Amino acid sequence: MKNEKYIYHIVDKNLAKQAMESASYEAESLKLEGFIHLSYKNQILLVANSFYKSINNLSLFQIEQSSVGETLKVEFVKEAGQIFPHIYGDIKSSLIVKLINFPVQDDGTFLLPSEVV
Repeated sequence: MKNEKYIYHIVDKNLAKQAMESASYEAESLKLEGFIHLSYKNQILLVANSFYKSINNLSLFQIEQSSVGETLKVEFVKEAGQIFPHIYGDIKSSLIVKLINFPVQDDGTFLLPSEVV
């Protein structure tokens, strides 16, 4: 997974729009935990369906992993039993390659958008 080109962050559409219009984005988790949670492609649905079920108005930030620099740490998350990317700092808007619509389905779950590569 460390060699995947892109990492993803699930974000409220309104916050995503604000981030795209400003220099950077700070998730609530940065203040609470000291880092921003991200996922690899194959982890997006696990995270979305576990923590965002039935929540409307979401988007995905697609970020090129190699462009983040030393604030990116890949860490084992014991509760999930796998490694996840975390950014220890804000996400510079210039790092966001694509903003992807991430709609919730009628049953409250999510499907992987076709734009996710």
